[in-house]
Amino acid sequence: MTEAPLGGEQIDQHAVLVETEQQYQFSSLNTLDRRKLYSYSVPPFDIYSEMVLTLQLEGHESVAEIGCGDPEFLKKLWQKSDFFGKMVGIDKYPFTYFSAEGTAEREAPGRVSFLEDDAMQLDTIDDDTFDVGAEVMLSYHLPDPIKALVELRRVVKPGGLVLVATRGTGNQERLWRYNDKICRSLGVIGASSFYERFDVEKAEEVLPDIFSSPIRDSFVQRRPDYYLRIPATGWDDYERALLSLRDNMQPPPSSGDMFGYIAKEIKPEFDEEVEKSGYFTETVEQSFSVLVNGK
Repeated sequence: MTEAPLGGEQIDQHAVLVETEQQYQFSSLNTLDRRKLYSYSVPPFDIYSEMVLTLQLEGHESVAEIGCGDPEFLKKLWQKSDFFGKMVGIDKYPFTYFSAEGTAEREAPGRVSFLEDDAMQLDTIDDDTFDVGAEVMLSYHLPDPIKALVELRRVVKPGGLVLVATRGTGNQERLWRYNDKICRSLGVIGASSFYERFDVEKAEEVLPDIFSSPIRDSFVQRRPDYYLRIPATGWDDYERALLSLRDNMQPPPSSGDMFGYIAKEIKPEFDEEVEKSGYFTETVEQSFSVLVNGK
């Protein structure tokens, strides 16, 4: 599959997907650097806490987060004082949840375990295993998000709950426009926004069919009601988010070239906007849906 060229070259999205996957084999810092930007939400909003509240769990359910990485959703759940159920975090790359294992054992001893498995083929999980299954900000990273959702349907009990969270093409728009400019300037090929692979509208379209059930609850965080307002002191966080895109470029440019372009072309825009308005504005668009697994 190809897209419109950048600087005269076509983007091979399959090849970029391979490059994208490779970064998660070695480090989850890229996703964490981009996640940090949501701490600048205006008004303040924690989508992971909102997911836990919306599920309205009784407190004893078995819960799995598929493709958990550093499992922010599960953390909110095991920190909930009235939840005592068993939880499982599942990811293809064990290093992504390595630090969370120690935290879970300290904060919820004996109630949280982690498994290495592929979201698109959960070989270690039997049918109808969990009361609740979640895929949180995962689908747009996968070569076949529908296959992963079908697997989620399989491992959740009939009548159980599924939660699917994703982001939209309106998410961090300026960051991705800067990504395109960096690619053109440095003569490399870069992916378009991850979120095009499985965005908010796609989720709303396909989830009821996959789970044979209407969406029970949903929430969308997007402009004009929400945005990210980054002060001058937040530049380092925004710069790290920009640098996190390097591993999705073909071939990855040198760190020096990335730093040089950002310092020359992007930092002045950031500083100018902060000087005029007191902050730099970035967009946000993310959502989650809760359904009963109708099978």
